[in-house]
Amino acid sequence: MVPLFQRPYTWGEKQWKTLWEDLTDFYDLDPADQRSTHFMGAIVTMPARSVPVGVSKFLVIDGQQRLTTIAILMTALRDALSPSEPAYRRIQTHYLTNEGYPGTDHLKLLPTQADRTSFAPLIESPGGEIPASGFRKAYEFFRNRFKTLSENESGNVPQRLLQIVESRLMVVMINLSDTDDPYLIFESLNFKGSPLEQADLVRNYFLMRFPVHEQQLVYDELWLPMQTRLGQSLTEFMRHARGADGEEVRKGDVYAAIKRVLGDRDTGSVRLAVQRMSNLSILYARILGVQAEPEVGLDAYFDRFRRLDFTSVYPLLLSLYEDYADQQFELSEFVAALWTCPPN
Repeated sequence: MVPLFQRPYTWGEKQWKTLWEDLTDFYDLDPADQRSTHFMGAIVTMPARSVPVGVSKFLVIDGQQRLTTIAILMTALRDALSPSEPAYRRIQTHYLTNEGYPGTDHLKLLPTQADRTSFAPLIESPGGEIPASGFRKAYEFFRNRFKTLSENESGNVPQRLLQIVESRLMVVMINLSDTDDPYLIFESLNFKGSPLEQADLVRNYFLMRFPVHEQQLVYDELWLPMQTRLGQSLTEFMRHARGADGEEVRKGDVYAAIKRVLGDRDTGSVRLAVQRMSNLSILYARILGVQAEPEVGLDAYFDRFRRLDFTSVYPLLLSLYEDYADQQFELSEFVAALWTCPPN
């Protein structure tokens, strides 16, 4: 299972071409010679916290692009074979699906939520209509390469390529145990190359604290609206939210600060923290002016802070606004607190 917090499928022709060339390098080798292999790197997984039914589930912490591309390659190989060939059924029932299991458990590889509607038809409907997506482009890339290779080579090209995939491609599987810290490993894997934003790391951390069957609901109902509401201001909001609780946090330390606060809390407490952050994001959006303020007159004060670029007072303003929203004091008292910088 590719977790919700992972990015969608992003490989393109450059990566597909590299994989194809790696495969075809073995085409003319004696199939009996097993000494030469192609190492594709490490795949890092961890057992998923899920309900104890269906197939055993593992979250893909690192390696989703490679696993997904191999799955697409296998669908292209399957469709290049005759349904009457044993290899066709072997690909479908052994590499692509879990035979006898319904729903999402039927897929051997389950992409992140945004990719599922485009990926599932490749697996479930051989020869059917494939939605426009990166998956279809990858599928068409490999099918075109099969056709070109078949024109230049004798024998059953799909069978030979399947044999190469099965016997030549090698990975190291690293499956984290319950005693490993998946967060630390995820951080180290995702700080290479282009680091994730602080808000991305917070999102990942939050979602990984929930069982797999709850992650989608938390993402859809709490995180996604907050992310949509604040956009590029999300990380700065989280920094100011910590400031509203009295902790001064630098921009690059937002994730570490939130993780430090929530590290020993149970799932229920983490859910409450995400809920509160989601509620605060609505107030913060009003302070920024990206969402309408329902109380007549308040936005004039917020606008003054915005025009003067008084972002240093946002943590205090957010804390006061939360108390007002919780009806801990009246509107007049909230306005009196804002009066230190009255609007024109």
